[in-house]
Amino acid sequence: MQISFSKKPLYYIYILCIFSVIILYAFQNNDRYRWSIKTLTDPIGISLLHKHAEQTDIQNLVKIKKPGKKLLGNNRSQPEKRKVTVDAQIIGMAKEKDGDFHLIIRSQNTLDTMIAEIPNPDDETLSNHSLLKSLYSNARNFISNEIYYPKKKVTYLRQPLQVSITGFLFFDKKNHGKGHAKNSIEIHPVLAIEKNK
Repeated sequence: MQISFSKKPLYYIYILCIFSVIILYAFQNNDRYRWSIKTLTDPIGISLLHKHAEQTDIQNLVKIKKPGKKLLGNNRSQPEKRKVTVDAQIIGMAKEKDGDFHLIIRSQNTLDTMIAEIPNPDDETLSNHSLLKSLYSNARNFISNEIYYPKKKVTYLRQPLQVSITGFLFFDKKNHGKGHAKNSIEIHPVLAIEKNK
């Protein structure tokens, strides 16, 4: 296709605009890795919501072998079908770019840490999931009331908060944030959180 000299600048501006939109879309969706599984809005996740939670501990969770990439992707792996409750200490937290509350939790018996995340109940993907929105709102209100509203950067608590956390297991990207487990396992989403008595 021949382009006249007078139309070349417009052609380059058009190409630049398209390229900018693609880059912007990629950056906006960079934090949306396996999003439906993180928010429990995938078909399998929704069917598991009312499953009984098994009591476990962080030192056992960080030993679970991470499935290969082929078993992850848009699929929910076998370990990610587990609804668990752990007793832990919240030692740090932040609010991520995607709106999630990022909690660093530590075992009560060892120095093992992992991440627990509470999704943003106002995320558009939750618009048709009123129960999930309510669960996430309640969990986030607990954090705001018992500690404070998380800042953008990770801050560590002067005094760890003893809690009981219930949610589903999730394998995130490697080295995802401070306090991550070596096997990249998280409790994501957190469905309920309360002070440990």
